[in-house]
Amino acid sequence: DTDILGGNNAGFATVAVLTGVDTRETILAARTAERPTYIINSLTDLHRPYPAVDHADGAHRCGASTARVSGETIHISGSEDDLDSWRAACAAWWTAVPDAARPTQPKLEWRNH
Repeated sequence: DTDILGGNNAGFATVAVLTGVDTRETILAARTAERPTYIINSLTDLHRPYPAVDHADGAHRCGASTARVSGETIHISGSEDDLDSWRAACAAWWTAVPDAARPTQPKLEWRNH
């Protein structure tokens, strides 16, 4: 988290690599200052195109996955094993909670497709 915090404070794009101590859940819940620009599974993903996350009609979409926030719940259409589902969920939650001074853990409702 300190690497992401430092990079964000310096104005750099930051990346969370899921080979470290953070999990998809802790990244999702991160306070605003510690939210990464990119989320990847491993360092080899640095050499791959990063998927776009689009926002339209109250939903965030990444690949085949979508996420919407309702109150304290993120409704996710996608697989828990698919990183695109988590990217969509993070984008949706971070849009709904843009100024989190401390970690905020939403409830996750999965609709696997």
